[in-house]
Amino acid sequence: MPSEKFMIQLMDRVATYAWAGEESNLECFREGQIQSKEWLVYEINKFKKDFKKVAVLGSWDSILLYELMTVSGKVEHWDFYDVEQGCHKRRDKYFDINGMSPNYNSFTADATEIFNDKNLCSQYDLIINPSAEHMKDIPAQKGPLYAITSNNYHEVSEHINTIEDYRDLAIKNNINSILYEGELKLPLYTRFCTVGYNNG
Repeated sequence: MPSEKFMIQLMDRVATYAWAGEESNLECFREGQIQSKEWLVYEINKFKKDFKKVAVLGSWDSILLYELMTVSGKVEHWDFYDVEQGCHKRRDKYFDINGMSPNYNSFTADATEIFNDKNLCSQYDLIINPSAEHMKDIPAQKGPLYAITSNNYHEVSEHINTIEDYRDLAIKNNINSILYEGELKLPLYTRFCTVGYNNG
């Protein structure tokens, strides 16, 4: 779990971001989002903490994910993929207003259309999909570690690929060497997670 010192520093950066204006989006700091990202990072870190290059698919802002992964380990470089350009602008704003040096690239792209490419996937040692409920399945490629989450929150219209059981994630995303799979019960829904590899 993050230290009290880190959480105070994070709250300060979030407050600075929030006061920056109307374009700031605090949705990613809701309680359910915090619990989900803490859990995801904890499960990843049980197996590995330091990464050279990480891709986040359907990244949204990924501010909280970035912060938690950075304080608990080391990521040399990030690539964030999302179809919404606005989330990349909000991330840039968060970094800029808090005087943080960005070690990432942002791509306005549909990850489901490009991450079937073995050559692209081989560039990463970790591929995270924290929002699989928002997109069609992306079969894992041999090589990188994958960490995928989804949920059973069917009431949200943008959730086009919800599941009912954590075991579905590995099957649907071609993870055949499972390091972890489980679920986190939250007030409105259950979040599911799998961490593992496609060993061919």
